[in-house]
Amino acid sequence: MDLLSVTVVILSRGREEILARTLAYWAGVNISVLVLHNTQNPLDRKSLGANIEYHELQVSYGERCGNVSKYLRTEFAILSSDDEIFLPSSISQMKKVLENDTDLTSIGGLTIAIGKYGPIETGTHSYASMKNYTNESKNNYERLQNHFNQTTGYRNGGIYRLMRSELMTDLMNIFSEVANFSTPYIYEITGEIFVNSYGPSKYLNNIYWIRNWINEPVSHGNWNRKLYFDNWVKDPKYFDEVNNWNHILRRSLNISEVEYMRLMKEIIELRRISEAKEILSLSRKSFPLSLNLKWLMRRLISPSTLPRSFEQTLATMEASGAIFNELEITHAKSFLT
Repeated sequence: MDLLSVTVVILSRGREEILARTLAYWAGVNISVLVLHNTQNPLDRKSLGANIEYHELQVSYGERCGNVSKYLRTEFAILSSDDEIFLPSSISQMKKVLENDTDLTSIGGLTIAIGKYGPIETGTHSYASMKNYTNESKNNYERLQNHFNQTTGYRNGGIYRLMRSELMTDLMNIFSEVANFSTPYIYEITGEIFVNSYGPSKYLNNIYWIRNWINEPVSHGNWNRKLYFDNWVKDPKYFDEVNNWNHILRRSLNISEVEYMRLMKEIIELRRISEAKEILSLSRKSFPLSLNLKWLMRRLISPSTLPRSFEQTLATMEASGAIFNELEITHAKSFLT
C-alpha cells in the first residue's frame, strides 16, 4: 500500500518513550512521517524508519506549527498526536476520495478510542456525531453554520482529518499566529473553525483513527488545561488576547462582520455547554478510588453500567456500518497498550 503522497505530521513535547513506540508503528507503513520534537533527549535518528523525518525543535507548539511548511512536501497530510494511530487502509481510501473529488479539501472517518477501566480494555465510539457527516456547500459561511448548530451540539476533531497540504500549511500557519494566547484550547477551537471554513468536507464509514485514552493528556506550564476556552473568552483579564484572536479569525474566514458576530455567538455558547459537560465528567472521575476498586464496586452493585469493552464497541460499530480490517486494528493496538 503506497501512501508516500501522505505525510503524518507529529508535533511532540517530551514523552520520548511514547513517541518512539508510535514511530515504531509508522516505520512499518509505506507513508511519510514528519516529527517536530521539543525535547532535551532527542531520539536516535538511526533507530527510526527511513520514511520518518525527525527534527528536534525546542520551541513552543505554535512555533513548531509555523515550521511545518518548511518540511511538508507531499500532496496530502494529516495531523497526529504522538500517542495515537491512523489505519493505513482507511487513509488509502480517504486519499482516493480526495484524488477523485477536487472540490473536497478534507476528509474524515470513524474513530474508536481505547482506554482502561480496572482490568477492562475499554472502547468508545468517539466523535460519534460525525457519522455520515457531509459539509459540501461551496459557501464558507453556510459550511460553518452547518457545522456549528444547536441540533448536533459542539462537534470537534476537524484538525485530524486527512487534508490537502495547502490546507495543512495554512492551518499550521494560523496556529503559529495564536501561539501566545493563554488557553491551550485555542488551537482546537481555531482549527475547528478554520478547517470547516476552508472548503467542503465529508466523512467515510471507515474506522481510520484509534485514539489513546490510556495515557494522561499533555499538561505543563505552557499548556494549562484548567484554563478552559469559555473562561478565557469571557474573562476581562484576557480582553486583548480575545480581541487579537477575533482579528486573526475574522481576516482568515472571509465573511462579513455581521455573519462573523452571529457565528461566534453560536460557537461560544456551544463550546460553553461542551466544556461544562467535560468538567462535570472529570469531577466524577476524580473521586479518590483506584480504577480497579471502582470497577469491582460497579461489577458487584451495577454491572450494567460498566464501560463497554473495546471488542464490544467495535462489534456495535460494525453492526451500524463501520468498515475496518480487524487484523489491522489488532496490530495497531499492540503499539498502544
